[in-house]
Amino acid sequence: MKSYLEYIISNENFGVSLNTDIFETNIINIALLLVILFVVIKIFIIIKEINHQMETTKQNILKLKWDQAKEDLSKKFTTAIGVLRNRESKIFNDVIKEVSQKALNRVILKLKQQLGKVEQSAIVNRKIKQLGD
Repeated sequence: MKSYLEYIISNENFGVSLNTDIFETNIINIALLLVILFVVIKIFIIIKEINHQMETTKQNILKLKWDQAKEDLSKKFTTAIGVLRNRESKIFNDVIKEVSQKALNRVILKLKQQLGKVEQSAIVNRKIKQLGD
């Protein structure tokens, strides 16, 4: 019984031929199947690891984008609240000024209607005197 390598190397059997020795053929087939199996399993493990890393990277990118968007929205809302408070304060001051002006105008109009020129002059003179004292 010649070994498989001796069989291939020997000059008399140069070329491809059918090996009828079942024992040698099965060992070679099993060895080839094991090699193929290990290669396929290794590739499968690598693909699984790549998919896991890709999923982790995707989650990290999404979290980063979420945090950035949240920070941007927070800044925009803070700015908007400041602008609204400033406008509210300005409008409130304008309303107070307008109401005060209208009330003063009504008081002056009523006083002019109810008091004559002589009474108005007396009130003004009395107030001037009080300021002088």
